[in-house]
Amino acid sequence: RLVKYMDKWYKETTHFRSVGMRTLFLSVVYIEHLQDILPDFELNIYNVHRLFLISMLIAAKYTEDYPISNKYWAKVGGISKEQVNNLESVFCCMSEFNLYVADDELKTLYDEYKPPSVIKPAE
Repeated sequence: RLVKYMDKWYKETTHFRSVGMRTLFLSVVYIEHLQDILPDFELNIYNVHRLFLISMLIAAKYTEDYPISNKYWAKVGGISKEQVNNLESVFCCMSEFNLYVADDELKTLYDEYKPPSVIKPAE
């Protein structure tokens, strides 16, 4: 279900094309991990956009040499910088600051999704 949102968001959002595919997939894994840690947490139409925005921000900070500022993420997400800062903090705490994802887990997600317009990452 999350992949459906990710695909729609990626197709409609041209200003985030600078974010790498590894970052995009990491953000999905982060949300899946959060759902594993908090089984009662429900992903729905009311929280998916902010959750995806914050998971992208965290994944970008984890993987990119020069991550995008929280101010920019706030502008793109249509929320205040304070909300972005708060959501980032809450997300990291809820996920127990465990941001490492094994390459095998990313490859499994990639194999499940297989977007046609993306070149497969090197093995």
